[in-house]
Amino acid sequence: MTQEVKSLTILTRASKMLAECRTVHDAKQIMSLADAAAVWAKKLKLGEVATRHCQAIRNEAELKLGEMLIASKGKMNKGAREPGTSRGTHKEPRQQPTLASMGIDKKESAQAQRLVKKANENLELKTALLSGTIR
Repeated sequence: MTQEVKSLTILTRASKMLAECRTVHDAKQIMSLADAAAVWAKKLKLGEVATRHCQAIRNEAELKLGEMLIASKGKMNKGAREPGTSRGTHKEPRQQPTLASMGIDKKESAQAQRLVKKANENLELKTALLSGTIR
């Protein structure tokens, strides 16, 4: 399999996964695939169109991640921050996921949520993100 075909295969797989993205883990995996495809596209000198396509897929996955995180606000486990609990104890067993259990740090969460809010406020920004012209 040539390197160009490998890069195209990764992009096709990422596009298909993006359509089926339902979880935070899926969105993070698509972002990683898109980043890998962008590296391949640059290495193989496939051109600006391929690189933009990779960036568009990554941006859309990050928007989906932010939307999922915004939707899950209030459902996340707050642990010892709940009134009536002390550090390390819980009123009930942990059932809600935490950012850490989903493999997301606070900075990544904040960045994805901020991107969604800005994109919803500015249609031109959202269009540019989804076309891959903005990182």
